[in-house]
Amino acid sequence: MKRATPSVVSGQISRSGGARFPHPSGGSWDLVGDTCWFRCPDRPPSWFRWFHYRSIRRGVFTVTELLIALALVGMIAAACAGLFLASERAFMLAKNYATLAEEGQLTIERIRRAVERAHATRSFPGFLVLQSSLGAWQFPDTLVVWWPNEGVSSERELPRMDEIVVFCPDPAEPQRLLELRFPGDSEVGPPAGDSEAWRAAIAERLQTSQAEVVVLTDRLRTVHLESGGTPRQQAGVFFFDLFRPSEEDLARFRMGASAWEALPWVQSAYGTQYGLRQHWLRIELQLVSGGEASVGEVIPFFGSAALYYGVRRVD
Repeated sequence: MKRATPSVVSGQISRSGGARFPHPSGGSWDLVGDTCWFRCPDRPPSWFRWFHYRSIRRGVFTVTELLIALALVGMIAAACAGLFLASERAFMLAKNYATLAEEGQLTIERIRRAVERAHATRSFPGFLVLQSSLGAWQFPDTLVVWWPNEGVSSERELPRMDEIVVFCPDPAEPQRLLELRFPGDSEVGPPAGDSEAWRAAIAERLQTSQAEVVVLTDRLRTVHLESGGTPRQQAGVFFFDLFRPSEEDLARFRMGASAWEALPWVQSAYGTQYGLRQHWLRIELQLVSGGEASVGEVIPFFGSAALYYGVRRVD
């Protein structure tokens, strides 16, 4: 039987204390409390259908129902807001890491390109690693590369100051890694073995207006150090170089303690008069993901580069 909807024609009070409403089909609706009973005349008295009164009321909600609905909407809104905030934080974190990775990779690539295009001679091995010191600590944080823009005469053994490029932390703001050039300075640089003279020459020219300064990154990690009452902020950039054959290997050969063929030539590339020497560089950068150079997560970046040049058997 299809469920009918109530149609109020007239009302009367039943014995049970409820209200009875006749239905056009011949049956009746008995409303007792909040329960509605539908009686059909052509069925036995034991047969009836009942409906909860609330289910037939249209467009009406109790205060309890409204409070439950509001609570559910609030919980859903809170969950959606938390999900949105978490997604936004994850996006900003990923963006920061992507920017940091790009800076680190571009900086290492720029240094690698300069090293591989360097010019080497018997007196200057293409690039130098200079160390700064604080007490007993030594920090190889400065790289000097002989990178001329044009050909160099074979008679000249040392670079001019306008032919070098320097990678070092900014003395005033150690969290910045600088690339320095000194255009127009035709003075010949110090010998390769005089590190203090090189550091003094670079520091002097850095104060002039002719120096070209490029900031490669401003996210270097810095650490506060103090020795003998002298404080300093040390930047997290380090350079390490290695020769094959080394100066000790070549010195043993010249003294007759080692054979020419026994020297550790790169890929065994040597002849009767010349051998291929490798000057290898390892680069380490420590960049900080946060806005402060002394706090935040430290992300290390590593790179390497190599310069190859010929060494004569008899100098």
